[in-house]
Amino acid sequence: MKTHQAVSAFFAAKQGIYARSTRSQYLLILGILGDSHDRLPDKPEPLELLLAAPTWALETRLTYQRRLATFYNWLTRRGLIKHNPMPLVERPRLRQQIHRSLNTADLSHLLHEARHTPAMKAFLWLLIDTGLRVSEAWSVGNHIQDTDGFLKVDGKVGVRLVPVSDRVLDAVRFVLPWPWSNGSIAGASVRKAFKAAGFSGKHASAQSIRHAFVRAWDGDMTALRDVMGWTSLKMLSRYRPYDMDRAKREHDKQGLLTKVL
Repeated sequence: MKTHQAVSAFFAAKQGIYARSTRSQYLLILGILGDSHDRLPDKPEPLELLLAAPTWALETRLTYQRRLATFYNWLTRRGLIKHNPMPLVERPRLRQQIHRSLNTADLSHLLHEARHTPAMKAFLWLLIDTGLRVSEAWSVGNHIQDTDGFLKVDGKVGVRLVPVSDRVLDAVRFVLPWPWSNGSIAGASVRKAFKAAGFSGKHASAQSIRHAFVRAWDGDMTALRDVMGWTSLKMLSRYRPYDMDRAKREHDKQGLLTKVL
């Protein structure tokens, strides 16, 4: 099968399904695939070579491998190809890392140590209070709907209800509409707010607030999955791979030596 035919069929079927950032990832990796292979590869080696670009970090390679797997799985389900080589493609092994996590003191500093506009302050409150993705928080401004302390959010996996504090809801209503024309601009503005408060680095973003929300959650994990808009709890390992404060607290409480003594 011609690669460009397969790619065109995939995007035609997925029109309007993926968020802008996800669609951009598919456009990049499938564009590279089409430029380098006139016919769709049916063996793992060409795909492994494509994913071995030296300029890509391991996390980037893993992301693009997932996109290729989704692409090939879709072609297989549609009967457009007979052989799917992706299960044979070696996955990059990511090394365990110690991730920096924003704590309550960091978030307090973010809120109080910079002169934020009322809209930015309300937006930060909303992110911290709900754990929403920045695109979801921005979309709340289009048609805010709340029911008994819950926000109705249309996110990556569909519509869900997310708990929200009355104080935050009042602050959001007061400043709407948001001053940003789309979620990407809102996210860039959040990064500027971090910078104004003295934070720097790739983790000084709206996504780092979402990570902090997950790591602060001490309640039911199924409820957390629903609040975050995940399809499974596998995402927990990405958002909370190793929380040092939690590990120390649980060690002191549940450690074997504590029980022996």
